[in-house]
Amino acid sequence: MIINTLKWNYYNLDEDCSWAGIKWNETIIAKINQASANIFQKNFNGGANKIFCNNNIFNFLKELENFHFFSERYKVFIDDLIEENCLYIVKDFSEKTTYSLEESENAGNLAVKIEILNFKKELPMKIIFVNQPMQDENTLEPQLINGEIKKWKVKGENLKINQTLKEFLTEKWIYVKNKFGDEIKGFYIYDVLPIHEIINEKGEYTGDSGIHIRYDYIKK
Repeated sequence: MIINTLKWNYYNLDEDCSWAGIKWNETIIAKINQASANIFQKNFNGGANKIFCNNNIFNFLKELENFHFFSERYKVFIDDLIEENCLYIVKDFSEKTTYSLEESENAGNLAVKIEILNFKKELPMKIIFVNQPMQDENTLEPQLINGEIKKWKVKGENLKINQTLKEFLTEKWIYVKNKFGDEIKGFYIYDVLPIHEIINEKGEYTGDSGIHIRYDYIKK
């Protein structure tokens, strides 16, 4: 019997989330813990002890750095009849082991469904390269790039060390879609520049190099 349905987004759409040092994918563990707690609150006889999911979700779980957590606490069963973007957290009360979600439901076990939103989906965005910076009331102060102060005003950010342009734009796209919705259609990209020396918060050269991007939003 399914007692609750929880949702978890494959992409981090929470602009206030500060999972310092934790990859977003790892936060699904907290959602599974929440599902187990729901089951405990329903029966007061222990939390979940099984997870049912299809092979694609199982492969995703295996990639988690803390996958050992599942092997210690839950038995994971692959059931390819389960929806593509769902997994079921189950408390199995039966003496006979159940190997599929259908068998578990027929045995009267309690379950919480977790729906994974946007599971491995591409979030389409428009990218337009322009030869002049976009200027409006939302742009930042003039940028200092490689020792030269540019006179125009554009949004400018340094990519994280070893971060690709695609990774940066995907992360930024998720943020703006969450904050502005359909108001933003994509990005105008004015320039992508190498940074030869990166200075840390103490004003010291780190010896690393990186990339600086100047951009603006494509508005509806």
